[in-house]
Amino acid sequence: MNMDEPKILSGLGQCGYCYPLADVSHLSEKEKKDLLRHGMRMPKELHSDEEFEQWVTVFAEWNTYSYSDGHKPTEDERMFEKMVTAKYERILWYHRKRFN
Repeated sequence: MNMDEPKILSGLGQCGYCYPLADVSHLSEKEKKDLLRHGMRMPKELHSDEEFEQWVTVFAEWNTYSYSDGHKPTEDERMFEKMVTAKYERILWYHRKRFN
């Protein structure tokens, strides 16, 4: 193999991170706030992939985008924003787990 040829890095692709958000309906508001706080720290104070997935759901709900023109997003736009946020956070989490 020629060292000048481009190589594909496995495991870093973005497909595969667009699955549904976790069900957090069983968590109380206090538990959601605690989970949000633990996940916002660097490094994240989350102890399992399941806990991380719950955090992603709570974080995506909490993390809202602001529109400078005062636009109120539709439900579809809001769901798209949540999924983009979740996908980004998942890529970071699973990449760090794999390479750290």
